[in-house]
Amino acid sequence: MKFCPHGGREISEIEEAIDQLLYMKEPPDAIFTASDRITIASLSLLKKRGIEMPGQIGIGGFSNFSSPELFMPSLTTVVQPAFEMGKVSAELLIKLIESKKPINSFEKIVLPTFVQMRNSTLKNALDNLPYV
Repeated sequence: MKFCPHGGREISEIEEAIDQLLYMKEPPDAIFTASDRITIASLSLLKKRGIEMPGQIGIGGFSNFSSPELFMPSLTTVVQPAFEMGKVSAELLIKLIESKKPINSFEKIVLPTFVQMRNSTLKNALDNLPYV
């Protein structure tokens, strides 16, 4: 696992993480990233290094941007309902602020999330994960 302390804002930290992964004694079969910015930068850096995706390495990540299928290869993503997450969060916060009594119990809300398989990964690499 590699960590980008600036969340991928600095391309050099993504580049360093990619290089460390690629030059491991046993490099990974796939890279999974935690943000759109890191996913897109990683895809670009792998292409610049002539790495074939998904042939040599797969790539996937969390996504809130609207068109991961436009990339070449199209990006496998974990799809999160970002708008709904914001809406539910705002509603809960307003309820908390407007409450006349102290809140002693909290509500847990789980929104549907799924893996959208696309061409940047080999299907069999993620066979053990549930996906739609």
